[in-house]
Amino acid sequence: MWVFYGIDDPDDDDADEGLLRLDNQIVAAMVRYRVKQYAVGLEWFRAMTDHSVPLFGEREVNGNQFALSVRYDF
Repeated sequence: MWVFYGIDDPDDDDADEGLLRLDNQIVAAMVRYRVKQYAVGLEWFRAMTDHSVPLFGEREVNGNQFALSVRYDF
C-alpha cells in the first residue's frame, strides 16, 4: 500500500503574463495484493487544478481516475 501527494502553486502574479494554471494538486493511492508470483493492484488518482480563464475568471477542474493492474514476477 502507498499514497502520494504533490502540489504545484506558482506565483499568482505570473498569471498576468499568460500562465493559466494557478494551482495544481495530485493525490494517488495504491493497494496491491500479492500471491506467490502474481500481484493485483488497484490505484486511484485525483487531480485538482485551478485555472485562470480569460473572460471567465478563475475555474476549478477536478478529475478522478481508477486503474487496475496485474503483475507477474519471474
